[in-house]
Parts: sequence; C-alpha cells; structure tokens
Amino acid sequence: MRELDFKLKAFEKDKVDLNKFLKNELDCYKALDYEDFQKNHEIVKKVRTFKGRIEDTEKKLKDVEDVLNEVERSLTE
Repeated sequence: MRELDFKLKAFEKDKVDLNKFLKNELDCYKALDYEDFQKNHEIVKKVRTFKGRIEDTEKKLKDVEDVLNEVERSLTE
C-alpha cells in the first residue's frame, strides 16, 4: 500500500506540474504566434517538452494501475 501511495502522489505531483507548464508556458501564445517564424520554433520545442512530460506521467499512471491491480489480486486471493 505504501508503494501505491508513493506512486499515486508522484503521479498527482506530475499532473499539477503539467497543468502549471500548460498554463504558464503554452497558454500565453496567440494564434498569430504560431505563424511567426521568430516564435514558432520556441513553441515547437515547448510542445515537444510537454509531450515528453506527458509520456512520463502516463508511465507513472501505468505503474499506479499495475500496483493497484497487484493489491486487488492479493486481496481477492
């Protein structure tokens, strides 16, 4: 149960961090910024970083689900 709690807290922290990143880094751009050649490469870098962080968070969620399934299995045996 401690492992589940630890992994769940790590997932929740990542979720909060992703929301902060989205709000602070990506929501500040306007539609015209995507067409501006001076800015769009920065946007692409940030989106790729965000995508990588999402993938890491999805892995943590999968770990939480695996541990939860293991706990359920052990309780039903």
